[in-house]
Amino acid sequence: MSENFISDAMFWCSLALIIVTVTYTVINALMLYESQKQRKLKTSPNVIAYLKSTEDYKAIRLYIKNVGEGVALDVKVDVIQDYCRFGKENCKLSETGLFKYGLDILPPGEHCSYYLDAWTNIKEKDLENLCVELEISCAGADREPHSHSCKLQFIQIFGQGYANPPETYIGKIAHCMNEISRTLAKIN
Repeated sequence: MSENFISDAMFWCSLALIIVTVTYTVINALMLYESQKQRKLKTSPNVIAYLKSTEDYKAIRLYIKNVGEGVALDVKVDVIQDYCRFGKENCKLSETGLFKYGLDILPPGEHCSYYLDAWTNIKEKDLENLCVELEISCAGADREPHSHSCKLQFIQIFGQGYANPPETYIGKIAHCMNEISRTLAKIN
């Protein structure tokens, strides 16, 4: 009977050891997979586009920014729905810098910005129809292509609340100059 007991105990211990080994192997494989994904994320670019008002809230700017942690190479931004900057037919967005010629390199955290229009040129009734549609493509350091499209509607940034005075020093300068101008106008 003790031989059967020892034999059964060895069987169950071996089975438990096999289960633990298989579980450990699966966990290690999952950790390896996750580690590879993390490494890829650390070297991949993520180039996005967004609209923002200038700090004095008088104009709209389009930003193209690499928010990823990897360098973006051969950045191309194709304009799907074009926009005539400041209402001028000869000043189309698609004929400007990055949009026309592309960009060889865009490091992480860096951006390009372009003035689109003054808020005073935009009628509120037309705001719902105004947008810029872009197709952004680039390659990472490993030359793997990345691309996506976006539609940026002007109405999404219309009427946003802003700090008064603005938070940055450049915005504060414009704000203070406007305040001085108003004060001088009251004096005269």
